[in-house]
Amino acid sequence: MNAKQKRFNPGKIIRDSRRIQEILDPDLGLIRYVILRHDDMAEIMKKYQDPMERGFQMVFRMLRPTNPGLMEQDIRDLPFDVVCRLMTVLAPKNGYLPSNQPKPVETVGLPEGAAP
Repeated sequence: MNAKQKRFNPGKIIRDSRRIQEILDPDLGLIRYVILRHDDMAEIMKKYQDPMERGFQMVFRMLRPTNPGLMEQDIRDLPFDVVCRLMTVLAPKNGYLPSNQPKPVETVGLPEGAAP
């Protein structure tokens, strides 16, 4: 093994993946979240057939550990566009491998004053 190759270490990956992540959204501010584990995703996929509900559950489960007291109903009570933004911002971030991460770009939104 040469010096540039790193060794696969499941324990380190597990520890690193449990760290709180952060992303700055220009409208929502700093969003703190955790990366979902395989068991979380498997449960969501098995339990929820509707793609929108799957996205909702992903957002809720990613935000819950970083927002003490957050309830599922709290996310459901958010305005629809906020939930959609959270889905858009967090879904691509639900991965550990750097090669799976999209290149940093501004969150897509309408120009100020533009009508939808």
